[in-house]
Amino acid sequence: MKGHPLVSIVIPTHKRKEKLIRLIKSILRSDYPREKIETIVIDDASTDGTDRKSTRLNSSHTDITRMPSSA
Repeated sequence: MKGHPLVSIVIPTHKRKEKLIRLIKSILRSDYPREKIETIVIDDASTDGTDRKSTRLNSSHTDITRMPSSA
C-alpha cells in the first residue's frame, strides 16, 4: 500500500471534558500524518463544559469535527 490511509477516529462523550482533552492531545501527538487523521467528537448533551472545550478544539484544529447528539 502506498502512503498512509485516511483514519477516522470517532469519540462519543458525555461529561468527560478532561478525558476528552487528554485523548485529543494524544491523537495530535501521534506520529501518524495529521492530514490523514479525521477526529469526530460526538457530545451527548454534556453539562460540564465538554461542549465548549470541543468547540474550542475544533476552531484551533480543523481536522476535529464536533457533532452534538440529537436530544
